[in-house]
Amino acid sequence: MLIQRLHSRIQPWAERRNHPLLNRISASLERDRNLPASQVFRKTRIYLKSLLAAPFYLRKCDRVGKRVRTQKKPYIENSGRIEIGDDVNINSRNVQTDLVTGPNGIIEIGNEVSINFGVSIVAEEKVSIGDRTRIAPYTFIYDSDRHVPGSRFSWAQGDPVIIEPEVWLATRVIILKGSLIGRGSIIASGSVVSGVIPPYVVAAGAPARVIRHLEPPENEFKMEGWPRSTKEPICAGSTYQRVISVFGRVIPHLNIDSLNLSISPTAVEGWDSITHLQLIDELEKEFRIRFKNRDLARLSNPEKICRVIQVYLDRYANGVRDNTEQDNLPNELNNNLIS
Repeated sequence: MLIQRLHSRIQPWAERRNHPLLNRISASLERDRNLPASQVFRKTRIYLKSLLAAPFYLRKCDRVGKRVRTQKKPYIENSGRIEIGDDVNINSRNVQTDLVTGPNGIIEIGNEVSINFGVSIVAEEKVSIGDRTRIAPYTFIYDSDRHVPGSRFSWAQGDPVIIEPEVWLATRVIILKGSLIGRGSIIASGSVVSGVIPPYVVAAGAPARVIRHLEPPENEFKMEGWPRSTKEPICAGSTYQRVISVFGRVIPHLNIDSLNLSISPTAVEGWDSITHLQLIDELEKEFRIRFKNRDLARLSNPEKICRVIQVYLDRYANGVRDNTEQDNLPNELNNNLIS
C-alpha cells in the first residue's frame, strides 16, 4: 500500500517534469508495487549507493555520463580513452569487471548499457558498445590478440569491435577482434564471435553462426541506406533478375526458379564464407559498385542483397558517389565474414 501511494504521488510529478531520474523512479515503483516495503527500501539503498560511488570508482575514465551506477569497484586501466554514456550500470558485485585500454585504445559505451560482473573489455584500438546493450556475466570483448606470435614483448595491432544498439550478449560470450554485431541481435551463451553478425538474428556456436532470424520492431527506424520494413518492395525487377542470375553462376546447384528470398547461408549446401566472398565479388562486377564495410553485415540473404544494391543504384543515379571508404574488401571479408 505504501509503495502504491508513493507511486501515485511521484508519477504525476515525473510526467510533468519529464526528468529521466524521476521517470526511472516512477517506473521502478510501478514494477515493484507488489513487493514488501522492506525489500523496496533495500533496493533503493543499493541504487543510491551505486549512484554515489560511480564518480569515484570511474574517476580514471575520460567521460562519465549522468546517473551512471557501479556496484562495487570495477578494475580500470586507462592508457587511452574511456567514454561512458548516461544511465549505465557496471556490476562488479561477485567478480570485478575490467575496462582496459592501450595507449591508442578507445572504449565507447553508449547510454543505458548494462554490464554484469566478470566482464572484461580490452581495447588496443577501439571497442564501441551501442545504446541499451546488455552484457551478461563473464563476457570477454577483445579487439586484438594482445601479443604477436613469436615476439613475446610486442603488442598486437588492434582491429575495432563494433556492437550496435540493443544487442544482448549472454553469459560467457567471447567477442574477438574485427567483429561487428548488428542491431538487436542476440548472442547465445558460450558463443565465440569472430566475424560479422547481421542485425536482428540469434547467433550461437564457435564461431557464432546465425540460427534464427528475429522480427524487427514495427516502429524500427531506417538505418542509412537500409530499409528494414518487409512491407516495402524489394527492388526493381531488372535488378532482382540480375541478382538471381549471379546466385545461379556462383552456386550452380541452387534452384533459382524456386529460390526463397529469405533463405540464409546455413540452409544452402556449399554457401560458406568462401562462396559468399565470390558472391560479393560477382555482385560488385555485375552492378559496378563497391560495398562498404558497414553494409557487409546486411548481405545475409537474397532479399536483403537486393535492397542494398537498389540503394546503391539509386544513389548513383542521383549522382551521389562516396569514395571515402574504399578499403580492401577481399581482406576484410576473409577476416570478418562468416558463413
